[in-house]
Amino acid sequence: MQNLFNESLNVDTSNDSFFQEQSNLSSLHPSIINWIGEHTDQLIVILNEQGEFQFISKSVYTLLNYQPNELFSKHISHVVTKKNILEIQELIKNSPSKFVKYTMNIFTKDGHSRILNCKIKVMKIDRENFYVCYLHDITNQKQLEDLVIRSEKMSVAGQVAAGIAHEIRNPLTSLKGFIQLLQAGIEHRETYYKILLNEIKKIETITSELLYISKPLTNEKSYQSINRIITDVVILLDPQAKLRDVNIKWNQAEDISLYCNETQMKQVLINLIKNAIEASSSKDKITIVATRKLNTLVIEIVDEGEGIPQKFLHKLNEPFFTTKKDGTGLGLMVTKNLLHEHGAKLKVYRNEKKGTTFRIFIPL
Repeated sequence: MQNLFNESLNVDTSNDSFFQEQSNLSSLHPSIINWIGEHTDQLIVILNEQGEFQFISKSVYTLLNYQPNELFSKHISHVVTKKNILEIQELIKNSPSKFVKYTMNIFTKDGHSRILNCKIKVMKIDRENFYVCYLHDITNQKQLEDLVIRSEKMSVAGQVAAGIAHEIRNPLTSLKGFIQLLQAGIEHRETYYKILLNEIKKIETITSELLYISKPLTNEKSYQSINRIITDVVILLDPQAKLRDVNIKWNQAEDISLYCNETQMKQVLINLIKNAIEASSSKDKITIVATRKLNTLVIEIVDEGEGIPQKFLHKLNEPFFTTKKDGTGLGLMVTKNLLHEHGAKLKVYRNEKKGTTFRIFIPL
């Protein structure tokens, strides 16, 4: 029989044990399989090596509006995008003996999309591989998380705007002055045109970053320069730091290419650096360092503020916990959720002398 993965995805699978001959799981242990189908609310799916449905629990109707027999023997691309299939295939190749975890969109019969957490285990039966998938619907949870993240994003944008307005006022004053000089017929206009363009570029850079963080979040990931991401965030937050007479020191080193969602990664850094600014006093310094340690990118944000009291460190994981007078306690929760999407972790340390260190660990 023709290999359906090969046909659908146009990949060479001739030497790959992931894609070999088809087998019929429905003939294996039918009583066990039928019992599972009748007695579980969780969506359980079993695929053969060609990516064809060999078993679907009855809960598929509640979740996707399909009857099990409507999907049986059909290819997984019937309900999942090719991009998701390729990414899952890559994960399975890298971890053949473990449960693979993946979050993906699955399309319902009426064309809507549901967000599901998927755990996949490769099982060998009679020398053939089958892929047992446990799927959990997290659509409502993700929608609520996205609402919280959007709310926090807009809150941050509003707080940052005050510093940006102050920063933009300086180049605007310069623009006004030079335009008046040009109107008066001053000589050497080319020199002044160059200054005018530089001032306009400053305004464009700051406002474009503000608009960027206000955009809706997506799940699209691509390879991005970590130096550029941090630089963009520093440009955005530097006006707020200046208002508080705080100096942001960004120690650029090796430029590491990171596979990430750029908007989400910027939101993480904005939340943490903004926290550091708000915890700092006049003349304090915030240091940002990004280094590679084996297969991990480590980003450190170190401030010189009063520091988080030791007794509160364990409470930072709790939603709505905050030590700020007017804080919501959502910033760190949003940050950790966004890092979780990248398989990354955040650790918080109280510095020996003063201040706090936020350390991000992102697998490369």
